[in-house]
Amino acid sequence: MRRAAAVTVLASGFVLGCGAPPRVVRTYVGEPHPTAELALVRAARHGFFGGNALNVAAVAVDGSPVPVGSWIWQAPPDLELEPGTHTLTLAIDEGGSLRTLDYPRAAFRAEPGHLYELRGERVPGSVEFSFFTPSRFGWRWSVVDTTAGATVAESATASRK
Repeated sequence: MRRAAAVTVLASGFVLGCGAPPRVVRTYVGEPHPTAELALVRAARHGFFGGNALNVAAVAVDGSPVPVGSWIWQAPPDLELEPGTHTLTLAIDEGGSLRTLDYPRAAFRAEPGHLYELRGERVPGSVEFSFFTPSRFGWRWSVVDTTAGATVAESATASRK
């Protein structure tokens, strides 16, 4: 039993030492609010076999940076938002690397008690290959209110990675 506890503590220390992000980030100042009074934003995860689906994460909320992990197995944290209009700065999550050529911004009105999901997809036929640089492609994003079943924000044009 002690051995299992020691392994758990060591594993936790390893994860924390690797720059693991918190599981949930409170994006407001002050005391924690009850869950029913907040909106939650979650990055959709597709893994390696997602086809044209991309993992998209928020790197900032209303201009404030969001702590993200630095290892491929670390999912970006969920974001607690107070109700109201917010702007998320988005990037493609390639497992420990959140980047894009441009960082699009998604503005939407967050409702209390709602769950929002960040989604992304590669634009078919947009891949540019080069011998000297990594391949680039166009991608689109959306913010979906899974509670109401509606898209609340989406890209008007393709961003570039």
